[in-house]
Amino acid sequence: MAIPAPVGNDARRLACRWVLDPTLAQAIVNMDRFFADQFAAAGIRWPGVWVTSGHRSRARQAEINPDAPNSLHTRCPSLAVDVRVGSIPGLSGTQGADQLLRMMGGYWKAQGYRWGGDFRGNYDPIHFDLGQF
Repeated sequence: MAIPAPVGNDARRLACRWVLDPTLAQAIVNMDRFFADQFAAAGIRWPGVWVTSGHRSRARQAEINPDAPNSLHTRCPSLAVDVRVGSIPGLSGTQGADQLLRMMGGYWKAQGYRWGGDFRGNYDPIHFDLGQF
């Protein structure tokens, strides 16, 4: 399992690191850039998007979420990622991080993709995927 790191600007490197579909990797890089630009325009430093999970083996998926054995994380290359905002793991549990994830989810959906914050019965705001294929 890869160690979380900032998304950066190289979608190909991100795709290789996390075994991601190239379209997903580019979309995540684009989202990070979009918010970096928006925050910079307001004079605020963007903490960045960090991927925390990409491709998962079926065994790892069963450990994490046995109720979703056909997760898009188990496809190779993965069609889903889990992220956090910034380098501090605990930041993702704060009200500010939840607001940022909601903003990111809105951006993601506007691009035509699916956001885990809309999942019924299994709210998962850190999950971003390309949708059902």
